[in-house]
Amino acid sequence: MVRESVAWRSVAILTVLAASAILVPMAQATPPRPQDVTLRPPLRVLDTRTGVGAPARQLIPGARTVVTFPDANAAGATSVVLNVTAVNAVADGWVKAWPCDDAEPAASALNTTPGRASANAAIVKLSPSGVCFTSSIPLDLIADFSGWLTGNDDLAGSSPARVLDTRLSGNPLRAEEVRSLRIAGTPGIDPSATGAALNLTVERSALDGYVVAYPCGQPSNGSTVNFLHGETVANLTVVALSAGNVCMRSNVDVQIIVDTYGWTRGEGRLMTQSPNRLLDTRDRNTWSYGATPSHSTVHLRVAGRSGIPNTADSAILTVTVADSTADGFVTVWPCDQPQPLASTINPFNGALRSNLALVKLAPDGTVCLYFQSANLTPTDLVVDGVGWISGVVQRPEPSSPGSVVTEPPPDGSPGNTVPGGGTTPPGGTTPPGGTAPGPSGGEDSGCQFSASVAVAFCDSFDSAAANPSNSRSGALNGANWTVSRTGTQVNIPQGELNDWTRPMVAGCGSTSPATPPDDVRVCNGVLYEAIDDGGGQSTLAMSPNQPFDIAGRTGTVVFDVSSDSQGTHAAWPEFRWSDQPVPSPQGVLPGSLPGHAENPRNGFGFSLLGTNLCSAGRTTVGAMTITRNYATESVPFTTVDCVVNGSVSAALNHFEVRINASHVEVWATDAGSAAAREIAFADVVMPMTRGLISLDDVHFDAGKYNTQRQHTFAWDNVGFDGPKLYRNMAFDAPDSRTSTGNPNVLALGYSATSLALSVPGVSWLQQPTQALITFTWYPYDSVVPSVRVNGGPWHDTAWPFEPGGYSWRTLGVNVPLSEVHAGSNTIELKSGALAVVSNIDVVLVAASPVP
Repeated sequence: MVRESVAWRSVAILTVLAASAILVPMAQATPPRPQDVTLRPPLRVLDTRTGVGAPARQLIPGARTVVTFPDANAAGATSVVLNVTAVNAVADGWVKAWPCDDAEPAASALNTTPGRASANAAIVKLSPSGVCFTSSIPLDLIADFSGWLTGNDDLAGSSPARVLDTRLSGNPLRAEEVRSLRIAGTPGIDPSATGAALNLTVERSALDGYVVAYPCGQPSNGSTVNFLHGETVANLTVVALSAGNVCMRSNVDVQIIVDTYGWTRGEGRLMTQSPNRLLDTRDRNTWSYGATPSHSTVHLRVAGRSGIPNTADSAILTVTVADSTADGFVTVWPCDQPQPLASTINPFNGALRSNLALVKLAPDGTVCLYFQSANLTPTDLVVDGVGWISGVVQRPEPSSPGSVVTEPPPDGSPGNTVPGGGTTPPGGTTPPGGTAPGPSGGEDSGCQFSASVAVAFCDSFDSAAANPSNSRSGALNGANWTVSRTGTQVNIPQGELNDWTRPMVAGCGSTSPATPPDDVRVCNGVLYEAIDDGGGQSTLAMSPNQPFDIAGRTGTVVFDVSSDSQGTHAAWPEFRWSDQPVPSPQGVLPGSLPGHAENPRNGFGFSLLGTNLCSAGRTTVGAMTITRNYATESVPFTTVDCVVNGSVSAALNHFEVRINASHVEVWATDAGSAAAREIAFADVVMPMTRGLISLDDVHFDAGKYNTQRQHTFAWDNVGFDGPKLYRNMAFDAPDSRTSTGNPNVLALGYSATSLALSVPGVSWLQQPTQALITFTWYPYDSVVPSVRVNGGPWHDTAWPFEPGGYSWRTLGVNVPLSEVHAGSNTIELKSGALAVVSNIDVVLVAASPVP
């Protein structure tokens, strides 16, 4: 019900309105005066909780609290732009804001609800004595200062004046009624006004809903004030007038109050338009990321979109929060500036709230929206453009109408989640999507599904990532991917501790052996990874940190790969799916006994091989396995067809894996073809419904009969459908990377007899549900190394596998969350038996929702 309460329109309508909704055209002949409007990152000027700008105590009902603005006064400001937040109210009430030299108005700037934070923007006329606040009940008040205006050419502030109160007139605004209201010429508003600052208050509607204010005769796909039934909610807007009038429409019957706060003739830099939608995270046609995670930041391109000129200096936005499940806050600011200690809007459980933000645009035309929730759950954000401050900024046009990107949550512990309170600095950004040449020389087409699905994860490898020095992920984004390497030679008495032969990586211009993690590269919109198996058995496994879920449905995983295996003694790609975030969750090698290779706790997977069922240059499924409680067995499957091999230098094969609780199908295309056909299927009872996929490059002494001892696979467009689940956070311990005496071979592992490693950068981004220390190890005896964290107690694990050593194993050891802390953590492992350990991670399970 809440999702339907904010105005919802189709993308087609949005595109048309973006060109037609502007009321006052941007001046073209002369540059605007630079000082008419001055916006800045929000600055906290009042917080009665902490003693900023006033004593640290709640407002006394009826008493005045004065805030001064010396910088704005010195600049000749006539109005200041504020965001006002009330918290800790114990009853319904109101807050007023007005120029201290004028009489106290009848109009309120903000209405409060007990137990909830209430926020509203305010454009307040500035007097030499400052701005006054008062309240009807005891409460804490916060004010954030984001700029000022000078002169009547932009927005002339006026003392608040009430122009409509349907409670008194007995004429409520009816559902879908369009009501025209005269604004120009009313008290404090010039008769020649072409735009006005209005505060709209909805009182105790019987239904959830929204009201939109817009220039009469011009369509709008936005909303101005959003509310839940029974609430009294206010929201400020700056709206263009049509012949001096504003029109209002609601989707439900409401009592509405309208107060004026200022006016403009549209002769300066401040321009207005009918509300036009820029972002709606509920609309998967325009925003594929889904709801906004707590502790994450959305980078939103504003300039050049939805009626706002590409040369705009600043924007006037209505920001709406829907579907929130807890107290929290949203902060809006220019992306090139540090995140300020300020809030724009304060959601609560079940919130449907809007607020106005006047924000300067970053040089690239973006604003940032940071969201934080007390219970760490995501929420939906909606942003409408209602105006802009004209400028002469020269910037490239946006690459697409939806030029938006979300960044991963920041490093560090969660900040203060008191509504209107503290903040956590934003972290790095995930590059926006785009197209890049692939192996075929064409354009990167993204994750392709044979049917329309809700895409939960997709990586098209549009650009390489920069990771910490200890990361094993190479050019993959380490926040989204975990990479592990097992092989090539292990012989503890001879000092071979996961010796890894450095490969040559084809496809990215390599001319020398690649030292891990540089053996995983991204260029030209494609992921390239390589192995030189050194005459042994080796695996390079790449796993997204986000789970794939098939509960109650058939789920689909897609990927493109140069599937050109020459057989069982060769290199081949594998698909794996396991119920724990363990490294290298490989099952069995084709033709080998169960338990030969790494076994996850529960899992499923298959290999893609050149087999005797296919002619030369063709590939199909070569082996299929299932793992239950660490025991792996082969799965009988039916081979249907083979496909023409892909190539790292030409076209890739596209694979689609369809899985439900009792059946799996593998579909694929010939290299370069768009037509997928089924190549194998099996009836198999899956051991889980949720887990992490892994895409593996597996070698088995490929120089023995084939020519793939040194080989590169190309991958692209990895994705899966289903619900967008919480993302694990994995923090790598550094590989050993010690010399073996051979310049082309490095030892990546350690002796597990006694080992202590520092894992830097562990961060508390959400409250995790579980902490694991994960690793692979090569034991000589059936012994699991003991683990401890930060000097705590040792954690011993009983041997969970079938008896036997001399094989790689993979495991996740549970440790109490209290033993892991933010920052650097010390991980120790010890074993009384001979063993080599590699790929050590600290994993916080369900630590953060996906971006």
